[in-house]
Amino acid sequence: MLGKVVDPAIENAIVKMCRIDSPSMCLTQKTLTNAVGGYSLQVPGDTDLTAHSIVSIGGSDTETGESLGRMALSSPLAFSENGMLYVTPVTTLVSNYMMSQSVDVETARAAIASQLNLSESILDDSTESSASLMKTGLMLTQVGLNRTEGLSGLTVNNGDLDALIDSQVSDATVRAKLKETNRYIQAATTVSGAVNAFVVHKAVLESAFLNSADLSDATTSSNAEKITEKVLQILSDNGVSQANRAQAQLILSKLDSSLDVTDAGMTIPEPDLSGVNLAAVVVDNLLNNEQPLAEALSGDSDSKRAYYFASSASYLAQSETIVADVTDVDTMEDVYVALAEAYLKNGEPELALQYANRKLFKPISEAEISEAIASHYIDNNEELETAEALLDKGLELLKSYLESKGYASVKSSDMVLFRNYYVDYTKLGATAKAEAVTAYMLSMVDGFGDNSTPFMAYVFGLTEAAEAYADNGQIALARSTLQTAYDIALQTPPNKKATYPDTPSKWYYQIKIYSMAAIMDVYYWHLNDAGQALSLADEIKSIRANDGIAGNIKTSGGIDYDATVYYTDSKVSNNIIPILADYGYSKADISEVIGTIGRDTYIANGWANYAKAYAKTDIDGALQIISDEMTASVFGSDYSRDVVKALTYNGVAKDTDYMAQYLIDGGYNASALKAIDAAKVALDQAVSEGIESAATASTSYSDRARYYVNYGYAKLANLYYFAGAPESTVNETMDLAVAIATNADNAPENAKVSEPYHQAYALTYIARHYLQMGMTDKGIEYAEMALEYAEKIEDLANREKRLATLATILNDEGYSTLAVSTKVTDAIYALATGTAMVVSDSAQEDYVARAEILGGSYNSSLHAFTSNLAYNYVEVNNPAKAQNAVNALIGVAGNIANEDDRIKFYKAVVYGYALLNQVELAKSFAVTNIPKAVHNAHYLDSLVILSTALADYDAFETCEVATVDFDEDGKPDFYDYGATNDQIAACGLTLDDDSDGDGVIDSNDLTPFYAGSY
Repeated sequence: MLGKVVDPAIENAIVKMCRIDSPSMCLTQKTLTNAVGGYSLQVPGDTDLTAHSIVSIGGSDTETGESLGRMALSSPLAFSENGMLYVTPVTTLVSNYMMSQSVDVETARAAIASQLNLSESILDDSTESSASLMKTGLMLTQVGLNRTEGLSGLTVNNGDLDALIDSQVSDATVRAKLKETNRYIQAATTVSGAVNAFVVHKAVLESAFLNSADLSDATTSSNAEKITEKVLQILSDNGVSQANRAQAQLILSKLDSSLDVTDAGMTIPEPDLSGVNLAAVVVDNLLNNEQPLAEALSGDSDSKRAYYFASSASYLAQSETIVADVTDVDTMEDVYVALAEAYLKNGEPELALQYANRKLFKPISEAEISEAIASHYIDNNEELETAEALLDKGLELLKSYLESKGYASVKSSDMVLFRNYYVDYTKLGATAKAEAVTAYMLSMVDGFGDNSTPFMAYVFGLTEAAEAYADNGQIALARSTLQTAYDIALQTPPNKKATYPDTPSKWYYQIKIYSMAAIMDVYYWHLNDAGQALSLADEIKSIRANDGIAGNIKTSGGIDYDATVYYTDSKVSNNIIPILADYGYSKADISEVIGTIGRDTYIANGWANYAKAYAKTDIDGALQIISDEMTASVFGSDYSRDVVKALTYNGVAKDTDYMAQYLIDGGYNASALKAIDAAKVALDQAVSEGIESAATASTSYSDRARYYVNYGYAKLANLYYFAGAPESTVNETMDLAVAIATNADNAPENAKVSEPYHQAYALTYIARHYLQMGMTDKGIEYAEMALEYAEKIEDLANREKRLATLATILNDEGYSTLAVSTKVTDAIYALATGTAMVVSDSAQEDYVARAEILGGSYNSSLHAFTSNLAYNYVEVNNPAKAQNAVNALIGVAGNIANEDDRIKFYKAVVYGYALLNQVELAKSFAVTNIPKAVHNAHYLDSLVILSTALADYDAFETCEVATVDFDEDGKPDFYDYGATNDQIAACGLTLDDDSDGDGVIDSNDLTPFYAGSY
């Protein structure tokens, strides 16, 4: 069933099919109308057309800007012709009459035609097809919006809409305005004339300043003179001579083209208004159509925020010009998707939906943004029926997209999107719809062929949903979902089979085992079903022992491994071992399982995970496991690193916990202290024996990562702090870390670090540990020291590496480290723009090196540049220096002879401009320096880069409470939704009361985000 909801066209309305005699009984499928009011619903073959209607809830009028709130429109299915059904205010009266009077559609049609004084033959037409239908529909809607019951129970006497207004609208002021509007609309002779007339009077109807006006004069002209006088006086009093001219002249001219307005002190030119779509002018005008005519905002944060993003003044609306000269549909779509997502990121799901409806044209894009908006609503427990309608509509689009391209071409991202739909339905409690998604996905499996990737995406979607079911107590549903996931996992082909169908030696079962491990984890940790989990563990071990693939050898480090074993060792060490340990397997049993692991790294991880689980109940036994199993005879020179890791956590971050961190997180501080003490003993021994001493350390970043034992004391001090050790212990351990890093006399001889490259790194992480511990002053002190040592690094490329690491860590801390973070970024800028060569081999290589420091590295999948210096300055709230970085990059990139390199960094310039919300500069730079006539692909990519950066625009990166600074005066124009006073105070921000810097306070400014003239 195709159709349109029209009054004029209603977009983003929920559409469903319901029984006429019982409107609450509806079919489960829903959808949303598009930008022209269109909808599509599947009508089951056995549906009784005489008993059902299409019901539309809410939405907004695309021509008048009118929001219908929760008002319902409907149309009997019997009105459908050739699969098309219009839903209008007039058809709503017909279906309502059928329900209230229990009559058939033809009886109701005749009755309503008589009431409205309209021909029966046009009642089921679109209101856009007839001026009489349009005029009637517009006024019926206004009456409905002023009644709690909407259009239910209305009776019209021979088309007398004034009498209807008198009887149904309780507010006398509203009655007077509606009747005046009705008289004005009825004078129109065309559909467009009726719409334009309504747009004018919509502004009048919504304007509080006309509440006291006497609009009872008999003629429209007389009333128009009063309205004109009021409008011009208000505009004049507010000093508005230019900003609202376009809207004012159209409104006044439409009221009465012969009016003389010169005596009001404004000169309004008379343009040719023939064919003008007044609704579009109002929508596009900076005085947004949702803001009542000639009324300023209240000036509070939420009002300004809502106005800004809904108006054409926002940086997102302004950014539509990015693709003004583009005909490439993929680029246009990428830009529009980025901007739609940006509305959503800014907490404006309705605007995101409206934008997507009006701009996107690819089914997959609509499916993606529909799911994202629905997920936002669900996570915030808002507009849940709209969310369900979005999912229903988006899912149909996703299906059509996949069916058109063929299941064999399905990508992982496609299956992830299906998974998201499944999870969203699950969260909504729409179990039948979630199961229907599963059934559809099952039907796709045969079409996957030998591509293993969609199998994994499918299984992971099911396991995520099963986890949610289990946690919500829906145990049976969780089990059935896992069974489906298991069935799919068993069908998963080997990795690489699709790429090398005739070369089995390149195949291995990584994805299959990863999928089975995910299912195993949900059974054990969420359903407490050890039997099923252990059975899956045995199956995984069996596949690893004999994958049935001949000759699939993976050689690494001079050692040959079975490829399946090599690629799935982590699942044994990180998934199976923790379950076996928690279940109570003996050390001998664990040892047997660990014996199946091929690589030393994962053998160490296996013992670390076993000991970690053991430590909750027997810390001494856990420590003994580490002592017995992680020895130099087994692991060689790396054993000290592995021991310390097993007793603390992995690497420099806390992303992978091992014993001490695991115990701290679980509240077992006393046991954690024992683990930290043991780690300190291991560190002391490593230092004493000269293992991994500074003398053996390479200056390259990758090699240096192996020699981290010398910096381990800072990690231990951090853990001591969080485990509740005495302050003296924390300080003593950290002092030792500092002594080692600074080559102090009291540092152990074998542990002294003397190269600035390593010293800067060590001090950087000492600073980070202090910041994690909440000791901001200490963190800043050692960040300053790290900067000092980094400046001593003679190799400028290596210096930049250390400075970049320090900047990243400091930027993550936000406002508290702003000053020192700025110093570090300044040091990077000085290095990139100084006279000394960063790379001394040649001038050209030096230019490229400098450009890389300023521009960063391009991530094509994200359409963004990482380690971009302008971004770093934006992170520390310094747009002026960010501008300097962009300007410096322009100069450096222009000297690069290699065209590919030069164009790459020119795209980084576009990215930098976008970070500063300088859309026109970015676009003009791309047009001039990446001309599409020569570099079309790069030019188009630069536009996507621009839109993507704008989607993430944030003028206050160090604070999570504000985003926009229209006049770039350092003060936010409004705060993010939900920002608390404490958060705002912590950032030291003050709301800007003159957002556009035009000297007019926002609460008195009719155009608070416009400082200029048309």
